[in-house]
Amino acid sequence: MAEKILAQITSAIADLKATHPVGRVTAVAAGTVQVSGVSAVARVGDRAEIHTASRAISGEVVRLEPDVAHILTDGLADGICINDRVVLKAPPKFAPDISWIGRVIDPDGVPIDGKTLLPGLTQRNLRMLPPPRINGARWGNGWKRESLFSTPCCLWPKGNGSAYSPDQVSESPR
Repeated sequence: MAEKILAQITSAIADLKATHPVGRVTAVAAGTVQVSGVSAVARVGDRAEIHTASRAISGEVVRLEPDVAHILTDGLADGICINDRVVLKAPPKFAPDISWIGRVIDPDGVPIDGKTLLPGLTQRNLRMLPPPRINGARWGNGWKRESLFSTPCCLWPKGNGSAYSPDQVSESPR
């Protein structure tokens, strides 16, 4: 048990970076920020923090050009000025562990309750393809036969005044 916790702490420390690329805001539009000075090292999907005079605003790199990177802010772009500092960070890495059960985390992997959360030992790719289908046979226009017969509520809407149930088909709506 103690060895596992020590390995988790070692893994978390190994992922820390002492330096991060820094750029400057060159343009601001509705929800997007144009940043210079980081396009050579930025990748689409990287996280960024825009440091304004009053707060830090998180965002994600969504477009790259030779001289600028475009960042989509997580919230309102209010208060962002030209020449505000932008710090690039790597995309969050998720390594779930059994200790995560019952915890709620935000999209950046930070626990909402503010308590610490040790990563597991195996990282997971968040942008991976879905698993392959088990039963690949489709029926008709894409419906699986099992789904069609096991969920009759999808075939006959129940009525609360807006739709008819099977026993109300011959009655008038009023």
